[in-house]
Amino acid sequence: MIHPFTDLVKQFFPRVHAFMRAQLDILEEHSAIVAPFPGSAFSTVEFNFGDTPMHTRKDVRDAFHAPRVITILRDFNPLESAILMVPRDNLAMCCPPGSTIVIASSVKDFFFTKVKPGQMRYLFQQSFHSSIQGWIDRGFRSAAAYDAEATAEEKLEVETRSNAWVPFTVKLFSRLHELYA
Repeated sequence: MIHPFTDLVKQFFPRVHAFMRAQLDILEEHSAIVAPFPGSAFSTVEFNFGDTPMHTRKDVRDAFHAPRVITILRDFNPLESAILMVPRDNLAMCCPPGSTIVIASSVKDFFFTKVKPGQMRYLFQQSFHSSIQGWIDRGFRSAAAYDAEATAEEKLEVETRSNAWVPFTVKLFSRLHELYA
């Protein structure tokens, strides 16, 4: 089963999806770590039960190139609550239960308004952890071990390989309103 979030990213951001999936394939090939769902391109899953904090910053652990995908679940009146606010883009978006939203990599601040008393909202989020590429590039070594053990030739090879992925990752350097235009 391929998770629908993966299909969403694959459809709209095929190069970013290819990068994320390639990183997870390497990770799965060389370690016991696997994606949260079979076939998923995301490395990280987060569930928020109940009312989430009023103001959220995009997690610094999210890879700079990768989207955060959020599905809003439960029972609430979307006209009274659960409105996504993105201050930098002057965007307010009503999010009925079951909505799935792609938060672009460039969006740093976003939040949901509070749900009304007696209503409940859950957030199911997937993202790609920023440490994965570095861990793979360093040969599954810590940064300190890599710095101490790697040869200059190995470091140049890692830098070259990392730079080769840059064209695959720049797709999401956009503002959120461009995704929903």
